[in-house]
Amino acid sequence: PLGSVAQWFRSMVGKKPGHLTKVGLKTFADPRFGGGKGKKITREQGQDIVQLVNINGEDCLFYKYIPFNACIIRGTYADEDGNISLKGEAIIAHHFEIAAATRNAGGIVICQVSEIVQRGCFRCGATVTADEMKLCDRHIQLISPLVFQSEKFTGLA
Repeated sequence: PLGSVAQWFRSMVGKKPGHLTKVGLKTFADPRFGGGKGKKITREQGQDIVQLVNINGEDCLFYKYIPFNACIIRGTYADEDGNISLKGEAIIAHHFEIAAATRNAGGIVICQVSEIVQRGCFRCGATVTADEMKLCDRHIQLISPLVFQSEKFTGLA
């Protein structure tokens, strides 16, 4: 239930106690079916993040607030001030929500980028298209320029 996870991130940005939803009932996210814990070590040692609750006679899932200590996100460009452009990214999903939730919890946000560009190459807050979405410097603590990345598909072996 990716939509529920996205809403959960947004609830953490707002410092809410969690996200309540019926989406994900009777799936892997439901605590009766593993609670999203896919690996043995997670089942044995991981904390529960999803609770089954009953409200007015209806089952719901409650994704509780968990403070993120750190996150790593991907951007295309970072300017010298630390603003991030996602212009060349294949998937633009929940970068802002993850970064803001991590910052709100006092965590560290790391952004890997393809290139560092000059200050003023793009402005945060300007009207942009979806493929040029930006994150402003106040959300990012550390920028890691990509040293090498092969983007060629060489086929299946």
